[in-house]
Amino acid sequence: MSRILGVFAAAGSMTQYSDSLNSDAEAVYCPDDGPCDAVGSSRYERVDLHCHSLCSDGSLPVSELINRAAAAGLKWFSITDHDTLQGQEEARALAAQTDDLHYVTGVEWSAVWNGVLVHLVGLDFDPNHPASQTAATRQLRARRKRAVRIAQKLDRNGFSGVEDWVRSEDAPELPGRPHFARHLVATGQIGSVDQAFRRFLGAGKAGDVKSHWPEMAEVIDWVHAAGGQVVLAHPQRYKLTGRKRRQLVADFAEAGGDALEIAVPGMPPNTKQLLVELCVDHGLAGSSGSDFHDDSQHWLALGQVPALPRNIQPIWEKFAI
Repeated sequence: MSRILGVFAAAGSMTQYSDSLNSDAEAVYCPDDGPCDAVGSSRYERVDLHCHSLCSDGSLPVSELINRAAAAGLKWFSITDHDTLQGQEEARALAAQTDDLHYVTGVEWSAVWNGVLVHLVGLDFDPNHPASQTAATRQLRARRKRAVRIAQKLDRNGFSGVEDWVRSEDAPELPGRPHFARHLVATGQIGSVDQAFRRFLGAGKAGDVKSHWPEMAEVIDWVHAAGGQVVLAHPQRYKLTGRKRRQLVADFAEAGGDALEIAVPGMPPNTKQLLVELCVDHGLAGSSGSDFHDDSQHWLALGQVPALPRNIQPIWEKFAI
C-alpha cells in the first residue's frame, strides 16, 4: 500500500507526494514497493509548534487543542500562548494520555528589536526554571498595565465601563485586544469584533497601546537559561524593508536565536526563499506553526502546515525530550 504524505497522485509504479498548502514545494517521489526518503525525513513529520488557547487570545481551551492535535495525527505539538505559562502543565498531562502526541512546552514572548515589536516562540524549556518564572512575572505586569491603558482610552472614546471590567474578576488574567473586542460586542457597545478592530483596536487606532517589552536578546537569554530553543515567530509579517528584515534575522542569530518560523500556511514563495537563504546564511534551523487562534481563521487551521524546505534542519531535531 502506498504511503501518503500530503496530497498525492499515482503515476505508474511511483506515487507522487507534495507538501499540503505548499504549492511551491518540490514533489517527492516514492516507489510503491521500496524505500522512500520522505518517510524517513523528520521534516515530513506532522508538526504544529505555534497556536493559542483561552489562556491568552485563542478561543479554545487547552483540552480541546490537545484533542484536535491528537485527532490530526500530529507528532510534535505546542501551545504557545502570549506571555504566559498558564496551561502548560495541563497540556503536558493531557498529551501524555494520547498514543503518539509529543507535547513541547511553549510560549510566545513579546520583545522589541530596534523599537519594533517582535514575537519570540520559546520551545522545549523548563517552565519552572527561575528564568521562566521571572519572565512570566515581568510580562504579566507589562500586559496588565497595557490592558488598563487600553480600557481607559476606550472609555474616553465613548464606551462605558471598560476599565471597571478589565479590573474585575470577570476579565481574563491577560486581556489582549481580542478580549476587549469580544467584551464590547458582548455588552452591545459595538456590532462585531471586526468593527471594533477597524475603528478602535487596530494598528494606529486609539486602543493600539504600546508596552515596554524587554529587548530581544534578553528574551532569548530567558529561554536558553531554562534549557529551551528560541524561534523568531512569523518573520514575514513584520512591516520591514528587505534590508531591515535581513538585519533583524542577523541580530536574532547573533543574540543566540535558534530558528525561523518558515513552514507556515500561505507564505509567498519569494518570501519563503528569502527566509531559507537567511537560515542558511546564519546557521538557523526552521520551525513549523499554524498560529491558530480561532476556527473563523480557516486559513490557519490547526496542524495544517507545509513541510520544511529540504535544506533546513527541523527545530524539533534539537528537542531534549
